[in-house]
Amino acid sequence: MGAAADPENTGSTAALTAAQARTQWYIERALDSGCVAIWIFLSGTMVFYNKYLLSYYGFYYPITLTLWHMVFCSGVAAACMAFKVAQPLDIPTELYVKKILPIAACYAGALWSSNEAYAVCSVSFAQMVKAGMPVTVFFTGLVFGTEKFKVPLLANIIVITVGVGISAYGEAHLVVKGLILIILSMTLDATRLTLTQQLMQSSGLRFNPLTTLYYIAPPASAFLAIPFVILEVKGASNFLSTATGLWHFLLNASNAFGLNLAVYLLIGRTSALTMNICGLIKDWFTISASVAIFHTTVTVTNLGGYIIAFVGVIWYNYLRMPRPVPANQSAENAEEKEPLKGSNSDSSNGDDSKYKVVAASDGKGNHFGLPVSVKPS
Repeated sequence: MGAAADPENTGSTAALTAAQARTQWYIERALDSGCVAIWIFLSGTMVFYNKYLLSYYGFYYPITLTLWHMVFCSGVAAACMAFKVAQPLDIPTELYVKKILPIAACYAGALWSSNEAYAVCSVSFAQMVKAGMPVTVFFTGLVFGTEKFKVPLLANIIVITVGVGISAYGEAHLVVKGLILIILSMTLDATRLTLTQQLMQSSGLRFNPLTTLYYIAPPASAFLAIPFVILEVKGASNFLSTATGLWHFLLNASNAFGLNLAVYLLIGRTSALTMNICGLIKDWFTISASVAIFHTTVTVTNLGGYIIAFVGVIWYNYLRMPRPVPANQSAENAEEKEPLKGSNSDSSNGDDSKYKVVAASDGKGNHFGLPVSVKPS
């Protein structure tokens, strides 16, 4: 007969296993927190570096800066695919032309208008106005049929709109051109998000930041190259002919690459809800830091309006939280809740899953897995 197990040894082993589990849990949470901190830091430095180049250093070429980011990210994505860091998707040519290219066009336009807005507006004001991104996403979704009209959402949208309106009204140095550019950027970005949602739901394709870069950045570069040649090629070439200008571009692109890598790691370690909450924290950090760095004026009306919009965004995220499906709900009833026929099961219980992939953002209404402009992700 085998020897009886020693109760003391068994208890010690169980205690050791529990201690190891707790240690592992703390390590995982520390890694999660580290990824969030790096993402917030790199996002902030990306915003401030671009603002510095466009408004203070004398490099008023927003198309060039956006094009450079797209070209750089295209190269990084191609290298990642070559070294098997990520796998390319099987996308038919017809689908690419009809679905991917419009998304790339919207993305290029959103980044261009956003960068140009940051060149003429303060960072704090732009961040406050961009709290209204859920408004543009909601109405764009209604137009494209991906969003259903709901009274709670409409009430939420009204709260956000009122808050953003108050914040804009209280701006000490309002630049109308900048405000229009920010609204244009949000509209194009909301259209991109909606088109991306339709693409994923109708085709079953699932994008992560690297595959998004691989397929979106090259055509976005091509779209941006047209206005670049027409409007900025001469002035930007003179700037880049200096060693200092080249160093700025290399450092700026390295920041963009690090930010994309941080987003890639963060998406793999956290949920969409966590990223949305961290995005709100990031917005406050960006606003506070911009006031300290650039000494911009934030009025009481400014801040009060943003707080109202901020509460509305929190409410929006709460309404968008995935709800558990009752055990007795039939598969047929669950399918009826799909916003579009052919959508994947992991995006059927709310929009948060799609924002986890394509908006890190956000956001960047600031969110996409491509936070390579001054728009924070």
